[in-house]
This record gives sequence, C-alpha cells and structure tokens, in this order.
Amino acid sequence: MLPDRLAIKGRGRVETRLVLAKEAVADCQVLAILAAFSPEIVSTIYVGFDTPDSDIDIVCSCSDAGAFERVFSRAYASCDGYVFTQRDDYAVGRFRWRDFMFEVFVAGTPVTEQLGYRHFKLMQRLSRIGGERFRQRVRALKLSGLKTEPALCALLGLPGDPYQAVLVVETWSDREILDMIDAHLV
Repeated sequence: MLPDRLAIKGRGRVETRLVLAKEAVADCQVLAILAAFSPEIVSTIYVGFDTPDSDIDIVCSCSDAGAFERVFSRAYASCDGYVFTQRDDYAVGRFRWRDFMFEVFVAGTPVTEQLGYRHFKLMQRLSRIGGERFRQRVRALKLSGLKTEPALCALLGLPGDPYQAVLVVETWSDREILDMIDAHLV
C-alpha cells in the first residue's frame, strides 16, 4: 500500500509533498513573476496523484512567446535544469527549485481552455469523488510506468486516446463518476 500523500521527512517533522510543493511555489515566486500570463498550477501533486518524481506543472497564456521567454528567463535562467523550448503554437520552460522540477507551459489559448487546465480540473473532481483508494490506484499505475491520463482511462474503462478520452468525464455527474469508479475498482 502506498503511503498517503507520499509523506517525507523534512526539517524535523513529517511534511507531505503537497506542503513542500506549496512552499517551493511560494519561495520561487513563480505565480507572482508570471502573473501577467494568468498562471495556474495543474500539478498532480495538488490532487494526490503524484509519485516521487512528479513535477510542479503550471499553465500560462500569452500570444507572444518571446515576451514570455524574456520574463521567464530573467527569473529562472540561472536555476538548475533551466530549459526553454519554443514550438509553433506553444512553449515550455523548465527549472528546478528546491527538490522540485517546475514545468511551465504557455500558449496563446486562454488558460481555462487549455487541455492541461481542463485535465487538472477533472483530476480534482476524480480525486474528491474517488477518495484515497482511487488516488492510491492512480499512483500505483503511475509507478508502474503509466502517465496520469492513461492511468485514469485504465481505471475508468475509457477507450481511445487517453488525452482526449478522459475529457468525456467532464460532462458526467458526480454520481456517474462514482458509479464508474465503483464498477472498475473491484
């Protein structure tokens, strides 16, 4: 059985990864520094689906990746693991702060319409409705090598491309979600 919230020792007391992640977010000031780009945390750490190597994912919106890169690089280029990769329609920046890798995704699409944000909102619901047993099963599948969305689809019996298939759950009622979880968590 996996420990609840992957508790770890730190500074003389047991702290959860969530507490440590929140401290790292506050310490590096990423939400304040990127405030002009509507940053939203979409990390599995924040919903209990994390594993020891989970990073802190953040989504942002900006139609000018160059402007975003200037702000991001000024703040984090000196950090371990710093990388900034720009594609045609999005960019991803990474850096390490404390014991966490941060991954910041930016696209011209409003944050609330981005798949990462929609998946996160869905994960919040599934975590709340499914409870600890469901979270443990998701973590176990992730530890066996699956990414989060494929793990969710496996647990809910959803066929097809997991990154699209999981979105069908957005329209389900809480009762439908609970019934599907109960049917598949035998």
